[in-house]
Amino acid sequence: MDETTSVTQHRRTEADGKMYVKYQVIGKNNVAVPTHFFKVVILEKRSGEVELRSYVMPNAPVDEKTPLERFTAGGK
Repeated sequence: MDETTSVTQHRRTEADGKMYVKYQVIGKNNVAVPTHFFKVVILEKRSGEVELRSYVMPNAPVDEKTPLERFTAGGK
């Protein structure tokens, strides 16, 4: 059986040559609402071959017709 593992985290944005994290907070406890997330997917095939895919996704609705490849990050 093929196995898939994924990791998701909010991303940092760069402005003026410096690293910044900018996001809305909500509720009385100021819960962070990031503008984007990154997702890393590790695919392990039955043959033992491992494939890594990474994506940067907006924290907003995405049309289901939008190809996932549009959000590919970090090369292949």
